Parts: sequence; structure tokens; C-alpha cells
Amino acid sequence: MNSYFTQSSAAGSSTRQKSKRNVFKHKYFRWFWYLVGLPVIVLLSGYVTWGKIAIPLKALFMITMMGTLYIGLLINRYQADDHRSYRTFGLSIFYTSVGYLAIFALLALFRLYYSRTFLLSSYVFVAGWILMDLLFMGKHHPNYLIISGGIADKIKNIKRRKWDIVNKLPSTNSLLAYDGIVIDLHVHEDENHVLNALANASLHDVAIIHAASVLEQYRGQTDLDYVAEEGLYDLSSHKIYPATKRGIEVLFTLLLSPFILLIAAVAAAAVKVSSKGPVIYSQDRIGRNGKFFTLYKFRSMTMGSERYGPQFAVKQDKRVTKVGTFIRKFRIDEIPQFWNVLKGDMSLIGPRPEQKMFVELFNDEIPFYSYRHKVRPGITGWAQIKDGYADGVKSTKRKLEYDFYYIKNLSFSLDLLIIYATIKTILTGFGSR
Repeated sequence: MNSYFTQSSAAGSSTRQKSKRNVFKHKYFRWFWYLVGLPVIVLLSGYVTWGKIAIPLKALFMITMMGTLYIGLLINRYQADDHRSYRTFGLSIFYTSVGYLAIFALLALFRLYYSRTFLLSSYVFVAGWILMDLLFMGKHHPNYLIISGGIADKIKNIKRRKWDIVNKLPSTNSLLAYDGIVIDLHVHEDENHVLNALANASLHDVAIIHAASVLEQYRGQTDLDYVAEEGLYDLSSHKIYPATKRGIEVLFTLLLSPFILLIAAVAAAAVKVSSKGPVIYSQDRIGRNGKFFTLYKFRSMTMGSERYGPQFAVKQDKRVTKVGTFIRKFRIDEIPQFWNVLKGDMSLIGPRPEQKMFVELFNDEIPFYSYRHKVRPGITGWAQIKDGYADGVKSTKRKLEYDFYYIKNLSFSLDLLIIYATIKTILTGFGSR
């Protein structure tokens, strides 16, 4: 493979340089598309609503809210592109729909002027504008050169990417044709010719990227081997968003409380009628910074199901009642945990809280397991939507890599993505036991 690459690299250099220029044009045309979109959408919606291009003064606040939402959607879409392991057309439509529902609710609540025709038409135009971006411009994937060795070898398993993978660095001129050179420097740190070639490529604006970063971005996992090498110093460098996340989640829970209480009342009645025992099941779990708290759930198993101690739930678990099977499939059994959120024991989004016995087991078997307790545990999380249910050390280790990815990339855009994916998970019953 390396010999073939060496022979063909010179011949393909001009093609790759052209590809880099196309990427540059693609990037700036995309931003031009976004910027032009706002005035076009406002003017078209105004024409549909009032039959003219001029916008009445009384509609300025409504239009300002719509414009703010549009800009927020584009910023979030730009940030969401970082999470390349999750791709969906429905995500942007979900953001748009929730945003417009919020605008309508605020305008109606404070009795401000609004036009249903304008909001509906602008919703259609915004959704169409973003979908056209997705359909015709899509998500750009950089043109990488992968240098084999160490963690870089795992990149070969990433599907749908046609990157050049070589055992040795080609000529310096060939390196300049790429957007980035992906390498595990721990493997090549004593090879001076490699370091010199990389330094020269970097001077010509070719990015030098650690292989673990690319692997993380495209798999949505933080490789535990890389964590072992690099330590934990960069796993949670975000400061601003975690400070505001708590307030956002409490407000969100309170706003949804009428809907939550309605579903909770129906679920509680079904649990009570279907089997003997209490409606609410409580259990001590390990929370933030390793502190104990009491977690609440609707009981989904028969009484005495843990008389032999804590056990992993398995598929078609005989301990689960008929009603329990339904409420577990659609995550209704987790509803009482909104009370845990209000109390501050849990977050809406984060690693799932685990029992003490399992935590002790995993601490002995899995490196850095306890670091997942750096943040509040969540009702849902990145690991839940990506990997479903864990039933042993091996699957728990895999889910821990997703938890570390979440902690390291904690952001509003990632939380929104998880909320969207959780709704899909609830509708499909993915990962339930």
C-alpha cells in the first residue's frame, strides 16, 4: 500500500490541491448561504403575510425573535458538526420546531403582537433553507493522511471515510496536499525525520492532529488507552456552560411539570393495579463526586427481585412485570427522577448513576471508571443513546468511553443532540431491558 501511494502521490498532488481549493470555496459559500438566508426568509415571509416587501413596525419584535432563533440554529449546527459519529436530517428540523414553539409560547404568554401566517411561513422557509444546506452541501470531511502506528491503526475501522493510510511519511511536497496529517506521536516521538517533516508541513498550514482526536470525533468515544497515556487534565475544561446548565434544566423541568405529572399519574395507577408492592422503587446510587443519593423510579419488577443482591437486567428478564416491560421500553419508569433533578442529585443529561456494588466492581476492573462521577449523573446521556444497555464489564467499559466523550465535550449543542436522540430512542425502545 505504501509503495503504491509513493508512486501515485505526485500524480495525484494537483488533484488534491484542487480538492483543497474546493473545500475553501465550499466553506465560504456555505457561510454566504447562511448569511443571505436570514433577509431572504424575512422578506419572503413578509410578502406571504402582508402582500408586500415592507415590514410593519409592530412586527419587528417577532421578527427579531425569529432572526435570533435562526442565528442560534446556525451556530448550533456548526457546533453539532463536531459530533461526526451522529448524523441525521431530523436533527435540524427538531431544533427549528422546538425553537418556533418557544417563540409562539413567549409571544402568546406576554400578549405581544404576532402573526400565525408569518411564523408558519418563516418556519417552512427556515426548515427548507437548512435542509437545502444539508442536501446540497452536506458535512465536509477533511482530507487526511493517516500515519500508521499506535492509536492511528484503529482509524482503519472507521467506515465511509476514504483517507490515505501509509506506514511511512511520503515526500514533503505530497504532505502539503492534505488538510491534516493524523499521527500518534507517542509511536514516532524518537524519529527526527518524521518530526522535521511534520514541522515543515505545519509551517505550510497543514494541521498536525493526534490520532486519538480524530478517532474520538468520528466514533463519539474517548479511547481509554489514550486517557491512560495523556491523563485526565483535559477531560473537562469547560467552565461557563456547566455553571448555567443546572439553571436551564430546573427551568425546563418546571415548564414541563404539568405534562410530566399527567404521565406520572397514569403510570402510577397502572403499576399499582398490575402487581403487588409500592408504586415507587427507591435505591441508593453513586452521584457526583462519589456521594450517595436516593434514586426514584416507578417499580417495574416483582417484589423481592433483588433478594439475592443486585443483578444486571437481561433481555426478557422474568423479574419484570407486564406493565414494567412497557414502561421500561419507553423509559416511563424514569419519570420520578425529575424529582432527583429538582433536588440537585441528578441532571437531565449525564452518565447513568450506578449502584455501589457495581461501582466497586468496575473501579477494580476498568481504568479511570470513577472519573465519570465528576459530573452529575443523568436521566439520559450520550452512552444511552449510542450504546443502549450494559450487562457486564466489557459493555460497561465501552459505555464509559462514551461517558468520557460527553464529559470532555460537554456543551449545549451536545445536550440538544442527546435530547433529540433520546426522543427517537423512546419512540423505538432502543436498549431497553
